[in-house]
Amino acid sequence: MKKINNLILITILLISSITGAVINVPGDVATIQAGIDSASVGDTILVEPDTYFENLNYSGKDVVIQSTDGPATTIIDGHQSGSVVLFINGETENAVLDGF
Repeated sequence: MKKINNLILITILLISSITGAVINVPGDVATIQAGIDSASVGDTILVEPDTYFENLNYSGKDVVIQSTDGPATTIIDGHQSGSVVLFINGETENAVLDGF
């Protein structure tokens, strides 16, 4: 499974290098939502393993949010306060959440 995750990550990085920027959480920004807020359409937000206590709103941006190590080690915990992730502002199938 780790090989498949690595292949997906490499593919995303290659595509992102052609189409958009890569934003690293927590390296470049502290939270996933901060990554979304600073991203442009076509960017990829790569998230390191941890538990992130936040609720996410894609804010109409077609961005890819990808964990670097998969769902066993990268968790989004919304504190049971509404939807953990919202796609409600006209995002398309290019808005992706993977590996959580």
